[in-house]
Amino acid sequence: MLNFAKVFIFRHFSTSSDNGKLHPWFVTGLSDAESCFNISISKSSKKSKLGWVVQARFIIELHKKDLALLREVQTFFGCGAQGIGTITTTAKVARFSIVGLNDIINFVLPHFSNFPLQSEKLIDFELWRACVLIMANKGHLTLEGLKQIFSLKSADQGKGAHSIMDYQKL
Repeated sequence: MLNFAKVFIFRHFSTSSDNGKLHPWFVTGLSDAESCFNISISKSSKKSKLGWVVQARFIIELHKKDLALLREVQTFFGCGAQGIGTITTTAKVARFSIVGLNDIINFVLPHFSNFPLQSEKLIDFELWRACVLIMANKGHLTLEGLKQIFSLKSADQGKGAHSIMDYQKL
């Protein structure tokens, strides 16, 4: 018969650093497996003089039974018990998202610079990071910066809702 107390202790020690927080390499490994680095580009006639709105997101999505782990990740990325970002749930899924540009710049980018991803997801991160840095310098509000973001997004293995046709219309 499985001793759940031993399983819990093993899990706790395998994911935690000495100070009780999640170990940074654990967060990187979890992100390698379960996260995405998303750049959303939406048409908008009201919010932007160029007609496009750009938003960066860092997302980790797990089964709802792992909600407590997502709360630990949220705390890891911020100060205090709540941390930064938001957690949403559906019947089966729990999702942790960081969308605030300042939070991404101050917490997400430094983490993955110090504890880099080990899988092919590193390429996705580097393309996403380049877009975030353009946004940090307000480049997404210019035609040239928006074109750079479209180009980087299309280089991300063809992912995303907008095609090269959208880019060529700029």
